[in-house]
Amino acid sequence: MIRLKNIIFSWPTDPVFRLVVPNFSIKRGEKILLLGESGSGKSTILSLISGIVSPKKGKIILEGTDLTSLDPSQRDRMRAEHMGIIFQQFNLLPFMSLYDNIALPLAFAPKRKRTIQNAHREITRICTALGLKETLLENKASTLSVGQQQRVAVARALIGSPKILLADEPTSSLDDQNKSAFLKLLFQEISKNRTSLLMVSHDQSIKNYFDRYHHISEITCR
Repeated sequence: MIRLKNIIFSWPTDPVFRLVVPNFSIKRGEKILLLGESGSGKSTILSLISGIVSPKKGKIILEGTDLTSLDPSQRDRMRAEHMGIIFQQFNLLPFMSLYDNIALPLAFAPKRKRTIQNAHREITRICTALGLKETLLENKASTLSVGQQQRVAVARALIGSPKILLADEPTSSLDDQNKSAFLKLLFQEISKNRTSLLMVSHDQSIKNYFDRYHHISEITCR
């Protein structure tokens, strides 16, 4: 479903950093954990797959389309239609309601919007599945606890059944008990539509929850 082939990337502002990914792929419905220390390139791989940045060389194939052959606006459309992203800092809009934050991707992704017959019903269903009460839907994001904001970020990423979910350190602020509960809820939701998951983390304790896991050094070379 997604394949990175012969990728070479470096940041213009950091000539020392160089990321090389010879071959890495994710199958439909697969749950993969990518482990590594801060600064090792984990988040950069998410940015490459999502089309936020482009490699100097190589191909990134999503659903048969090479993202590196697209212009920025085309990559933005591919990301909106096919991907859900959970950012490390959640990136919620603080003065928008929980409901509007979750519904936001549908404004930019007509294909995802068409998968939903009743947006309010689907948002309520996802929130309930993730442990968010319907009574919170009109609350502003700024009034929510960290745990609630995390669940809103997950709901926003899942709305409209994206083909792939990219998650950047989503368990970093959770204790062991809440990590386990969070991952179980997340996996229940993505399994319904065979959504693929690539999560990056420094946390070795969660690796056995996934179909497979890799340290970033196993899929990259310098």
